[in-house]
Amino acid sequence: MIDPKFLEGPIPGMSLTTEPGNRPWENPPMLVTVQDAADFFTQRLLDPEIEPDVASALDKGLSVEVITQQLMMSAVMEGYQTIDIAELVNPIVRELVMYIGDINEIDYVISYGENQKKERVPLKIAKEIAKEVMQEQPKEDMPMEEEAAPKGLMARRSAE
Repeated sequence: MIDPKFLEGPIPGMSLTTEPGNRPWENPPMLVTVQDAADFFTQRLLDPEIEPDVASALDKGLSVEVITQQLMMSAVMEGYQTIDIAELVNPIVRELVMYIGDINEIDYVISYGENQKKERVPLKIAKEIAKEVMQEQPKEDMPMEEEAAPKGLMARRSAE
């Protein structure tokens, strides 16, 4: 029996059902050089109406990496630039987003991956620290666990 979810996807060739050139990404991009894209994003991000929104996103904990990726993909989907130009202008836009965070005195997150690496203690170091702590504590200070009497159906009964 065919799974009904299998039939829910797009029909092959469905993307070809509109007239060619109707989609923004099917037309030539407006920004054809890295310099054009850098100028566009500089003017756009430092616009007094848009800058507070970027600062607010940084303040709420959104990473610079995520904001930049969203800006790049939106510009590609809207036909402003190609994916190649997006990848090349990405570092410039990242610096602009960090600049907005700096001038607004926001303690921003650059990347969630880098943030997780900073907070994580490597296993080898954690084991060494635990070993040192256990050696520093004298054995008599350590609480001794009392053995609990066996319970349950299969427990052996002591001779009474």
